[in-house]
Amino acid sequence: MDPELSDKGVRLMQLGEIKVESCKAYRVTTQWNPTHTPQPDRVQRPIQSTRRNQAWVADATHIHTHQGTLHLAIVMDVFSRRIVGYQMAARQSAKWI
Repeated sequence: MDPELSDKGVRLMQLGEIKVESCKAYRVTTQWNPTHTPQPDRVQRPIQSTRRNQAWVADATHIHTHQGTLHLAIVMDVFSRRIVGYQMAARQSAKWI
C-alpha cells in the first residue's frame, strides 16, 4: 500500500474518531462427514434467464453487530440482477424457507 495513502487514512480516522476493532477468531461449527454423499445439483448451473421473473436466486447470511447478530436473506432476479425481496431478523426462522 502507498505510505501516503496509509497516512491520509490514519489522519482521517483520527479526525473522525474512528477506531479499528479486530474480529473474533474464526470457529468451525460445521461437522464434516467424509462418508456423506452430496445431493445432486438440481439447478443445472449456470443459471440463465431471457426475461424478468423467470429465475430467482437466494442467499442468507448473518452479520455480527454491536447489538447482536442480524440474519439477512436476499432474493435476486437472475435476468435483471435486482433484489426482489429481503428479510432481516434477529433470529433465523423457518418462515424464510
